Amino acid sequence: QLDTNPYDVIITDLNLGSQQVTEVFERIKAHVKYKVVITANPTSESREKLLNQGFDQVLAKPINEADLRNSVTNINIKSR
Repeated sequence: QLDTNPYDVIITDLNLGSQQVTEVFERIKAHVKYKVVITANPTSESREKLLNQGFDQVLAKPINEADLRNSVTNINIKSR
């Protein structure tokens, strides 16, 4: 379904349980314009690694409304 209906944004948690987010990301990244990942461990090293893997933004848990709004606003600005 991703081939016929690509998404503009995906927001995913780094801890998906049995599946690794990087495995899921590899399958969907060609079908999504902007990729945002949420993590409970936002070290500078982990953030850099995630950005190098192709995520556009890294958000730290717990997420507050302002952080989420800023993230979406930044994506909107990039897409113009």
